[in-house]
Amino acid sequence: MATRSSWEVVHYERPFTQNTLYAHGNHYTRAKLVKPWRESFAWLAKKSRIPHMNRCMIVATPHLSDNRLQDTGACFPAVKAAIDGLVDAGVLDDDGPEHVTELRFFRPVGKSDLGNALVVEVNRLA
Repeated sequence: MATRSSWEVVHYERPFTQNTLYAHGNHYTRAKLVKPWRESFAWLAKKSRIPHMNRCMIVATPHLSDNRLQDTGACFPAVKAAIDGLVDAGVLDDDGPEHVTELRFFRPVGKSDLGNALVVEVNRLA
């Protein structure tokens, strides 16, 4: 039997962007924006039973309900919160380069059947 090496977690909300994050001023206000995303991805990782892994590659794809597309990679702060959630869930020991060796962004999907969502694929590396 083959060992599973890829998991997908989806948070159903429009991914916030770098512009949104820094429009909110100070660190404490930004932390309030990041916290629910981080907690959601920790919960989703536990629910999906993603096992602990030493190294991984992350692939992020924002899905949007309309055609107001973000720049590719603009959702980096939301993806960073997702990766922090993976650490909180015990999937990764840390989010440093020795654990997250690659981070890819696919272009946003407009008028998506998922509505507003951030799809994060976690790929275990040997």
